Amino acid sequence: LLFFDPEFQRITRGWWRAILTTPNPHAGGVPLARDPAVAVAELVNEDSLFFWTFTPYENVPAPQMARLERRFGAWLAARHGSV
Repeated sequence: LLFFDPEFQRITRGWWRAILTTPNPHAGGVPLARDPAVAVAELVNEDSLFFWTFTPYENVPAPQMARLERRFGAWLAARHGSV
């Protein structure tokens, strides 16, 4: 969902905002984003929708696949004039 669902993307940004900006009481109130001990925080560990394990009709619920297909169709129509 993170790749194509705007609502889930909005929610995920909120989670990251909370994780990175909340003061850490165990580190003198420094938020994670400013903690020098943190080098990397990984958002997504998959390359894309084309990652080898992506099996959309098995792992993505039908309503979400329908939304993805509609968005792809709209993109095709906008770019090429029709699906």
